[in-house]
Amino acid sequence: MSEVKDKELLLAKIKLLAIIGIFGLPLLAAIVMSFVYKDGMPLSVGTSNKGDLIQPVQALPEFELTSPREKVVTKSDFNELWTLVYISENGCDKTCQHQVYAIGQLNQMIGKEAERVQRLFIYGGLIPAEEQSVSESFPRMLMGTTNADNLKQIANVLRQPGHDSADRIYLVDPIGQAMMSFSADLDPRAIYKDLKHLLKMTKG
Repeated sequence: MSEVKDKELLLAKIKLLAIIGIFGLPLLAAIVMSFVYKDGMPLSVGTSNKGDLIQPVQALPEFELTSPREKVVTKSDFNELWTLVYISENGCDKTCQHQVYAIGQLNQMIGKEAERVQRLFIYGGLIPAEEQSVSESFPRMLMGTTNADNLKQIANVLRQPGHDSADRIYLVDPIGQAMMSFSADLDPRAIYKDLKHLLKMTKG
């Protein structure tokens, strides 16, 4: 039985790699077009995407984050999952707290598709008590920190021109590429609609 499960898992991974390797670019193009057009015609403002597409997509650098849960978080944790990323380099003020809460709520809103999406809070400047508070409040959210130079490197990749306003939430694809960002004042329900559409378009 274990051997059968191992083979099924291997086949699933091979399928994913094939999709990414052979159809990755057309798939991304289809996703982008689906947000902008329907049946060859532009979607109305009321049904268009609320997030901002990052063009071209930006591959995140390799990184290693230490976590209060004694788990090292690396880029390999993006494998096969869509990831909502929030980064705060200097502590966590009220806006930061709101954004961390927002990505926490999104996981509940997604419902049965939540297993395809994870959340990552990257931070600097938190005291241990603050780290522990976030960890306890969102036990299923990945979180971690690193030195200031590494934080800046990650932030610079995410904060491309047009996506560099403070406190944005970023969407990273299953192979570690930042492809969309959401402004700080955007209602989580609007982010949910974009994410739901994306998950539907990429459902295997």
